[in-house]
Amino acid sequence: MAITALTRRGRIVAGVCLVGTVMAFVVGGRSLNAVVIPGIVALVAAYVQVDRIKPPGVRRSGLADGFVGESHDVRLEFHGDSPGLPVEHSFVARVTDRLDDGLISPDEPVRTAVGDGAATYRVHYTDRGGQGFGPVDVTATDVLGLFEKRLVVDDRDRVTVYPECHSVPAWFRRGLYADEALGESRQREEFDRLREYARGDALRDIHWPATAKHDDLVVKEFAAETEHRRVSVAGGTGKARASAAA
Repeated sequence: MAITALTRRGRIVAGVCLVGTVMAFVVGGRSLNAVVIPGIVALVAAYVQVDRIKPPGVRRSGLADGFVGESHDVRLEFHGDSPGLPVEHSFVARVTDRLDDGLISPDEPVRTAVGDGAATYRVHYTDRGGQGFGPVDVTATDVLGLFEKRLVVDDRDRVTVYPECHSVPAWFRRGLYADEALGESRQREEFDRLREYARGDALRDIHWPATAKHDDLVVKEFAAETEHRRVSVAGGTGKARASAAA
């Protein structure tokens, strides 16, 4: 619900008008003409200007999925009742985009002319997962800053923030692809070739017909189904709710 109220400056002006009215009854009407009437006119004009303001529409641009630690510039563009239509009455306002806990904006509320320009702020990704933007708080003021009207534009967007990435150390990469780290496959699904017997070969692999022809022990060698130099890496999560965190 939109609320129209006096600003600090407006309360000062209203107080001056009240004091001037009292003084007019005490010492004469000069203070009434010099202070009170202009002050009342300014307050009435400011109230009328602010009270007619309606909540605008808003569209965000610059949203992007990213990683923890990244920062992005978000642009809030205002429009009328539907996208493409201008704001009916331009006005000065302080604009704040509400953010989920995993998003931080170091900027103060952005002051802009709604209807004549856009509001831009910088957001920092601090936690992984789905993070939400919106709704948008718009505090409209008159040109004199006497009244303000608080509006809420219920427009929401979401981005996905991925876990922070770390580079893999060179020594670890070398260890993954070292020949001794890969090992030999023991699968025996497909015959590959015949070769001479070597110490340590299993007797069951001796190919006796070929051995009889060559007078030397010949063994069978099998091709492995696994791709050479394939590495499997398994990871986990440190979160208490592992399924949700993953």
